[in-house]
Amino acid sequence: MTENKAHLMLHRLRKDFRLSLILLLGVCGILGLGPFAIYRLIIGDMVMAILDGVLILGILGAMIYVWISDDTRRTGIFLALFNTSIAIIVTHLIGIFGLFWLYVVLLGNFFLVRVEIAVTMTVIALVAVVLLGTGLEGLPEQASFVITAAITSLFAYIFAHRADIQRMQLEQLATLDPLTGAGNRLALESELNIALAAHKRRGKNHGLLMLDLDHFKGVNDSHGHATGDRILKQFTELVLANTRTEDRLFRFGGEEFVLLMPGSDLQGMTRASEHLLQCLRENLQTPSGPVTTSIGAALLRPEESWESWLGRADHALYAAKEQGRNRVVLAADEAPAVNSIPA
Repeated sequence: MTENKAHLMLHRLRKDFRLSLILLLGVCGILGLGPFAIYRLIIGDMVMAILDGVLILGILGAMIYVWISDDTRRTGIFLALFNTSIAIIVTHLIGIFGLFWLYVVLLGNFFLVRVEIAVTMTVIALVAVVLLGTGLEGLPEQASFVITAAITSLFAYIFAHRADIQRMQLEQLATLDPLTGAGNRLALESELNIALAAHKRRGKNHGLLMLDLDHFKGVNDSHGHATGDRILKQFTELVLANTRTEDRLFRFGGEEFVLLMPGSDLQGMTRASEHLLQCLRENLQTPSGPVTTSIGAALLRPEESWESWLGRADHALYAAKEQGRNRVVLAADEAPAVNSIPA
């Protein structure tokens, strides 16, 4: 059991770069500040010891929060603001020795928040340090500090910006279907786990549709794979154009797709699936006629695994095909089958 938990933790850290980065910076910060807090407490420098303690507790609290919530965006913003504020105060109190820590904070900000926010915070920090005084006597020393800090921040900006671009490109390659642009099965599994977590924490409803293009093999056989590819792309465009922005479409395999509908109840899921069925039938065309779609639908149940949820939607899709295709069928334990839209 312990080994399984450790494996899940490592898997989570490998998958979420931002989470891993926040935790790594947090651990480094606590280990770096801890000895100074103890030393200052021993020598009786209570003001600095308290500031170190507040900073350590703030970092620790942020690490616990991000691990529980997965909210890396808010956590990153909090840590950047918190660390920068404390660094400015410390620099004002102890002078030039605080500047060493300010360099670390300014660098770290570029990996905690978006680069434009980090740049803004760098400018504010440099202005505040110069105005409040840091033990730097004379214009040459102040100018040297500002210029070196700005150059260091520029290098951090270039590296962080480039790393963000490369990370997004890799994520797209890893999670998007290259033909249609819909999410792939890896992305689907991740989103289903997120949906389960949201349902468990907040009771948020989620609907799931499995969509399959009827007789798609015949389209490829009769009109060629180029036409088949065009139909798949057009199908994706139609689904995305006729669903909400928060709905997520994934290509499950071949001509089979999955639509995840966060916040959807039974009525909303049914209405959306009927609308999609009609829209696809009316707009998806080959030279020999329309291409229809069969849809199986299921709502997420309490304490259900995503495999079970997906399986119920798949069984409903199978039932839709057995009943003549070109129709929506709800999972057997949801409600009676929804009437198909006449061809």
